[in-house]
Amino acid sequence: MKRNSRKPKSIGSVLDSAFRSSFKGDLSRLMELERRWGEVVGPQLAMVSRPARVEKGTLTIWATEAVWVNSMLFLRSEIRSKVNAMFRGPEVEQVMIVQNNKVAIPSSRVDRNPPAEEKPLTEPERMEMENALSSVSDSQLCSTFKRVILRSIGKKGRD
Repeated sequence: MKRNSRKPKSIGSVLDSAFRSSFKGDLSRLMELERRWGEVVGPQLAMVSRPARVEKGTLTIWATEAVWVNSMLFLRSEIRSKVNAMFRGPEVEQVMIVQNNKVAIPSSRVDRNPPAEEKPLTEPERMEMENALSSVSDSQLCSTFKRVILRSIGKKGRD
């Protein structure tokens, strides 16, 4: 009987080797996509989303809130096109966007500038905003629009 003359390998190195060979292509693409995510979806969406996995032609994206999921649903074909252009080929056939409240956004994407100080609206401004949003029936969406309007006014100032 012939003995195996190779030295035993540690379980960690065996698992690492198996993992790398099984997921090498998709993992490296995911890492590249994560690094360049802001180029794909823009700085605003990059702060509230991240690519979760690329598997069998499907890119899964996690977004922090339902409003961002809905916004990104309209951008699926654009996201797919940009990712495929980045990878120089038809790597992604489908884009899935899923809400995940526990998404950890890399600190490099977090806006370090504190929001502009919000000044109270004047009565005509408040009435104009309420009137503009009166047709929005979804209360969460209406609330989000109000926050965006207030931030926008705070950053631009009023003349």
